[in-house]
Amino acid sequence: SPELGNVCFASSGYGWLFTVESFAKTYADYYQNFNAKDFAKRLWGNIYLHKKKRVFRSKPDSSKNNKRTFTEFILDPLYKIHSYILGSEGKALKNMLADVGIHVKSEDLLMDPKPLLKLCLSQFFGTSSGFVSMIVDQFPSPVDAARSKVRHTYTGELQIEAGRTMLACDKKGPLMINVVKLYSRPDGEKFDAFGRVLSGTARAGSKVRVLGEAFSLEDEEDMTLAEISKIWVYESRYRVEVNRATAGNWVLLEGIDHGINKTATICDEKGNSDA
Repeated sequence: SPELGNVCFASSGYGWLFTVESFAKTYADYYQNFNAKDFAKRLWGNIYLHKKKRVFRSKPDSSKNNKRTFTEFILDPLYKIHSYILGSEGKALKNMLADVGIHVKSEDLLMDPKPLLKLCLSQFFGTSSGFVSMIVDQFPSPVDAARSKVRHTYTGELQIEAGRTMLACDKKGPLMINVVKLYSRPDGEKFDAFGRVLSGTARAGSKVRVLGEAFSLEDEEDMTLAEISKIWVYESRYRVEVNRATAGNWVLLEGIDHGINKTATICDEKGNSDA
């Protein structure tokens, strides 16, 4: 729900993204006389502004003024910016954009409508701070989420060293990686394994055991030995090569795909035999 701060509104085509709170902050920065968080709580749901009394209520004050605050303070201004940019030109447009903090060069105004809209709106909304703030506020850290994550995905014994270190997301514990997906290389000859390091530290060049979906302590047939040749971490659409990755990180691993059908567990080559 937008009230909880876990919903973003975005358009990749026009280069804007916001949450209710980040839009409220835009108003607070402009007028500088109220609290953005308090205002954000009134921008979603059946809430209406009574303009004469200057108060917010759960019912409109008249049949003529029946716009919810989300429509009045967010959608209508957004539509007006779109229509004004598309319907105005020259100095009048440049002055209007300057009034709302959008500064463009005269030659920019000669652009086609869609690129011009994207330029202006991306400048108006700025960086994707709303999305970043939502991630920080709503997503628990790997350490905080470790207990629920491990209890949900791990079917082995938790009262052993590997279990305890996974619950604590301990980078000094035995290596335990939950592989959840294989990504094909462009040539289709190899796959890279994508997974989360639940405990320990994955290092490039280290030998590991790959436990397949049919592996059990009684039947170790679905187990192979492999070497992690490369490790990457994703940063947006890019993969960045690293020499190691500690507990809590999502990683992409090269060299271990032969023993994996869909998912697998990666652990140290020696020791940790009860995992």
